[in-house]
Amino acid sequence: MNSYEVQYGPNPFKEYLELYFSGQDRQVEIGVYMLNGQIIDYQFVNLSFGSRNYRLQTDHYKPGVYIIKLKGQTIDQSIQVIKE
Repeated sequence: MNSYEVQYGPNPFKEYLELYFSGQDRQVEIGVYMLNGQIIDYQFVNLSFGSRNYRLQTDHYKPGVYIIKLKGQTIDQSIQVIKE
């Protein structure tokens, strides 16, 4: 299994977080967690053919630090981000 990296930005963010998935995954699970481990958002994303970007809407998140867990067939990554 190859493990591809997910690039993201901006960080810190306001209304959205842009995610770029390298590799060939067509389906990706996105879990957003508070630092205490409480999940606040979960999405199962189908990436359309030829598109490796996904815009995660975050306007309903409160300001703070979050852990985003990204999992797919060739992706398994956690990132720490800040909501302004």
